[in-house]
Parts: sequence; C-alpha cells; structure tokens
Amino acid sequence: MDDFEDESMNKLLEKQQELKKKLVLAHRAGMSMQIVGQIQNMIDTVEFEIYNKSEMDKIKHQKPDDDTDDFIIG
Repeated sequence: MDDFEDESMNKLLEKQQELKKKLVLAHRAGMSMQIVGQIQNMIDTVEFEIYNKSEMDKIKHQKPDDDTDDFIIG
C-alpha cells in the first residue's frame, strides 16, 4: 500500500512541477492574466492536495496513545 501512496504523491509533485513550468511559459509568452490566473489556481489546488495527503499520511503513521489508564473502573 505504501508504494501506491508514494506513487500518488510522486504524481502530485510531478503535476506541480509541470504546472509551474507552464506558468513560467505563460508569463514569457505574454498570455492574458486570466490564463495565468487559471494556471496559478491549478497550482494552488495541487499544492493543497499535496498538503492534505502529507497530513493524512502523518496521521496514518502515528502510533496511537495508550489511554487505557483513563478507564479504570474501581
């Protein structure tokens, strides 16, 4: 399962790099701010997905705390 998760993260990172290259090309080509804005929005979306995936992976790999002491019935 970790291989799939790593592959998914790698695809997101590749997409991010690809979009950043397109953004640079759009600026250099003098494309309209609407097009540049759309590319930037796509980059923001991918970066948000990367952040969410990273946070979910952290949660998934955390060891649960042993809270059994809180439930002492006396």
